[in-house]
Amino acid sequence: MRRWPGLLLSIALFGCAAPQRMSGTDTSVRIDQPSTEDEVAGVHTDLVRTMLARKQYYAALAHIEDLRNRNGDSDELSMLEAEGLRELGRNAEATVIYRRLLRSRYSAEANHGLGLIYVRGNPSAGIDYLGTAVRQRPTDIEMRNDYGYALMQAGRYEAALTELATAMELAPGNSRARNNLLILLMLSGDEAGVQRVAASGGLDNAALAVLRRQAASLRSRTVAAGSQ
Repeated sequence: MRRWPGLLLSIALFGCAAPQRMSGTDTSVRIDQPSTEDEVAGVHTDLVRTMLARKQYYAALAHIEDLRNRNGDSDELSMLEAEGLRELGRNAEATVIYRRLLRSRYSAEANHGLGLIYVRGNPSAGIDYLGTAVRQRPTDIEMRNDYGYALMQAGRYEAALTELATAMELAPGNSRARNNLLILLMLSGDEAGVQRVAASGGLDNAALAVLRRQAASLRSRTVAAGSQ
């Protein structure tokens, strides 16, 4: 119980140092005081997730080490550690952890992480891992996005369409899902589909031009890979 003040202070300091997502607006967040040791650990774990989302990977790994020292290891901490290591390019270390988690409750996250690692050097294996993750978590937007994008990179446009269209329908406001779907429609030559999705998302010609350049770059890489 004595650890609450230090923990809450670290959260407050972290919040002050973090970049603001909206300018010109002052907001205050009320954090209810945790009442048990488990809740304290939960608050600390949420802080780690926030750091990962903000790309503060070194800080996240330091807090994971601190949590282990305080409360012991857990599959959740291992999963978060693997995410941080992968984002830092420490793929060999991340792979060992992900493989250990394949039989845990974080199996979907482990397959997703392995897919993101393998898809660069071994696209076929990466796609298999990502597909398994999606089957385990069929409504996870990020997993659908990554699987669909990997399929698109491999030139498997029909299969990619199912994944990216599903991701967009699951989260209509998700710009990543929308943009990936637009790139796929451009690659497929479905200009009517491009205009329909762009209109629904309020994209202007300038925004579409950026996506068209991305589509052209991806097409060039796909052709080059196929000729090797």
